[in-house]
Amino acid sequence: MFNLFKAFAILVVGAVTFATFGAQTVSADEVSDWRREVAKTVVKKQKYPRSAISRNIEGSAKIKLTVARDGSLAGYEVAEATGESILDRQLDKIMGSVDSLPTPPAAAGDADLTFIIPIVWRLS
Repeated sequence: MFNLFKAFAILVVGAVTFATFGAQTVSADEVSDWRREVAKTVVKKQKYPRSAISRNIEGSAKIKLTVARDGSLAGYEVAEATGESILDRQLDKIMGSVDSLPTPPAAAGDADLTFIIPIVWRLS
């Protein structure tokens, strides 16, 4: 009888572990999808300066941003500049034009609200 109880306990613990793992996977997917939507929202505000186009200037930067629980932009900083002043000046303009962002999913922890997004200027 003890062995039966022990086997049942292992089965129950295994089921709980599986359920928890599944919930974490869904949460991670939700956070990842949300971050992707935030990045898309920010990139839609991006403009390619005419002076950069005429000089064939390209570049990429990284912005570290924090989103508040209500979807507002809580803050940002340039984590990596392009090195091209024409493009680097655009970074503040882009972030200043962001009105609102998608609200974070309930599954997002405080650490999930701050992340880095790339901003890229490439000529086709």
